Amino acid sequence: MELNKATCSSVGSYKHALTKGKKYKILDEKEEMIRIVGDQGRRVWINKYYFYFNDEEVLILTDWKFDDDVETMEFIEITLTFNDRVKRWCIITTPDKLKQYFARLAAPELPGIHIGHMIIVQRIDVDTVNAFLRQMDNQGELLKASLPLGEGSEDEDISGLL
Repeated sequence: MELNKATCSSVGSYKHALTKGKKYKILDEKEEMIRIVGDQGRRVWINKYYFYFNDEEVLILTDWKFDDDVETMEFIEITLTFNDRVKRWCIITTPDKLKQYFARLAAPELPGIHIGHMIIVQRIDVDTVNAFLRQMDNQGELLKASLPLGEGSEDEDISGLL
């Protein structure tokens, strides 16, 4: 396959050399690797897994917001906005808020909880949440940890249990 340019879709462990969404000129390729000039100005071999080759747009988080009161809610919904203007949502909580939820829950028939689009952070403040969302986005994990806005809210509504 003859390639000229590659667009970074995930930085993986190459955050010193790659920027998600940036196009890189391909200098050489062999098997599953391409050689580019990384962000640090040095030539590096990087696995093709971290790139798109067909001008596919890379979705990048541009904004997010809390949709619930972070002080009173144990499970806080947030809205994520990406560079294609598509909005997605997920739930965030902390280990302490999960403990509070289970301590308050008087339903032994519910010994656990599983929500595929829930993110657990150390603290719920703008800086902590922003840093973790950006990290997940750079790793290509944020889309998997969220749902399109308007999807899943009826099936996944846990507010009646809270």
